[in-house]
Amino acid sequence: MTKPIQLSPKDMISAYLLFFVIHGAQVGVGIQGFQRIVYQDARQDAWISVLLAGIASHIVTFFMIKTLEIYSSNDLYGIQQDIFGKWIGNLFNAMYVLYCFVAFFSVLRNYIEV
Repeated sequence: MTKPIQLSPKDMISAYLLFFVIHGAQVGVGIQGFQRIVYQDARQDAWISVLLAGIASHIVTFFMIKTLEIYSSNDLYGIQQDIFGKWIGNLFNAMYVLYCFVAFFSVLRNYIEV
């Protein structure tokens, strides 16, 4: 049997920095192909979709900030229950949790591909 590799602490990466390594890998996977995907659908008008996506993200961010100014001491689950009521708020909360699971497994799959 061979001897396992022993790394010195100066050659290891900390758990705190591992977050940035994984995040960089995931952003890299998304950036690798987004231009091709946008061009396939939009052709020469791809710049319009980028402009519209930027405007839409600014509008959504504006509404998020205004909502958080009203509910400064509450979290997302409490805000949804307060706005939509107990049943619909809990349904939206469950849909958000499901979305987080799907996003997690998508990121995990992309990380494995890299």
